Amino acid sequence: MTEPLVRIAGLRLGFETGAGRVEVLRGIDLEIASGEVLALVGESGSGKSALGRSILNLHAPPFVPDRAHMAGSIRLRGEEVLGAGSERLRRLRATGAALISQEALSGLNPVVRVGAQVAEAARAADPARTPDAARRAAHAMLEAVGLGGGPGQRPVWRAYPHELSGGQ
Repeated sequence: MTEPLVRIAGLRLGFETGAGRVEVLRGIDLEIASGEVLALVGESGSGKSALGRSILNLHAPPFVPDRAHMAGSIRLRGEEVLGAGSERLRRLRATGAALISQEALSGLNPVVRVGAQVAEAARAADPARTPDAARRAAHAMLEAVGLGGGPGQRPVWRAYPHELSGGQ
C-alpha cells in the first residue's frame, strides 16, 4: 500500500490565552492520497485554517511563539511534521507542501502578477532553477490545477491578485 501524502492521527491543537488554554482542534484523523482533493467546509472559526496551518506546523515558533500546543501525529510524505527541526520544516514547506490563503490579497503582492509570484516561489524551492525555467514551471503548475485560462478567459499567471476570485 502506498503511503498517503498526508496522514493525521489524533491531532489536538490548543492556544494559551489570558484565560487559559483554548483547544481549537480535537482528535482529528484523516488521510489524503497523492492526487486526491479534500475540501474542508465549515463556519468561520470552525478550525479549517488552523488545520491547514497545522499540516505545515505553522503554529510552532517563530510563527506563534510558545503559545500553541500540538499533540498527535502529522505525517507529510511519510515524514513526521510535529517536532521536526526548523531546517527540515523549511525544506518541507519549500518543496513538499504549501498553504495558500483564500484571500489572495493577504497572501500575494497586489502589484505583481500572479505568475511572477508563483515563479518566485519555484525559484525559492530550487535556487538552481533559471528565471525562464521558473516561469515555465509556474505556468505548468497553474495549468495543472486548472488555472491556465480556458477559451476566452485570461490565464491566471497574467492576472493581478485582485483579479482572482476567492476560489482561485
